[in-house]
Amino acid sequence: MDFFITLDNTYTDNELQSIFAELNFLQFSGNFLDPSETGSARIEDTDKNLKYKNNKGVFLDSIYSDRNTSVILKLNRKLFDINIDFVNLPPIFKLYQSVKHDTTLVSYYEDGGSYFSHRDIAHYTAVTYLYKTPKKFTGGNLILHDHNATLEPVFNRTYIFPSYVDHEVTPVEMSKEHANLGFGRYCISNFMIAI
Repeated sequence: MDFFITLDNTYTDNELQSIFAELNFLQFSGNFLDPSETGSARIEDTDKNLKYKNNKGVFLDSIYSDRNTSVILKLNRKLFDINIDFVNLPPIFKLYQSVKHDTTLVSYYEDGGSYFSHRDIAHYTAVTYLYKTPKKFTGGNLILHDHNATLEPVFNRTYIFPSYVDHEVTPVEMSKEHANLGFGRYCISNFMIAI
């Protein structure tokens, strides 16, 4: 029994064109922030903070006052309407039907980008992977430690898992010639709350 849900071809070709237009705008207009500025990039360790992620990102809910202004925020509503076969999933996913609220973080990983093992503050985490094709990087796998699962960042694939699961992103490796051009690994993360 899997402790995650896999959705392939999350977005249509037309939707992907619109999403990439927004990703390009966000990236090249300076909206992506350093890890310490996304609010989830530090953990407490006695008297000091330890940096534990190396990527750039932006919480879309913080830059759009109206969700309908963002293509990504409009299109990712489809994650609330998926048909789930609960028979083959652990009972924890039964709460998924009660998901009514989320926040959306878009992250971008280039060479050396990673995220050490952590848990999210939500009920469910949905991560959708996108990148310019052909793919110009390796790595960037999602590891679900509690279940010894390694999930590859397959283009236009979404994984949904309970947010309490310890997970990390392995380092992305890519050539310097592709740096700063948007050829890295994008991740649209939805942190979902059941209410």
